[in-house]
Amino acid sequence: MPLGTYIARLAAEATTVVNAPDYAKTIRELARQRELSAIGDLLIAGTKSGATSLELAAQAIEQLDAVASEGTSKSS
Repeated sequence: MPLGTYIARLAAEATTVVNAPDYAKTIRELARQRELSAIGDLLIAGTKSGATSLELAAQAIEQLDAVASEGTSKSS
């Protein structure tokens, strides 16, 4: 692809200021989903490490509460 065509494509697909709030919401939501996935991974790893179910549940609840409170404390 010629450089001029590539640059024109980049400019056409660039985020505008008008779309920035929507993109920010999407980025925040995807970050929260990654946090939830990481919590799930920790639960799986914890079951294999011999941690007790109560320890794992308490840890997961604390982390889930943090994700939930972050979602409600900031404008979504």
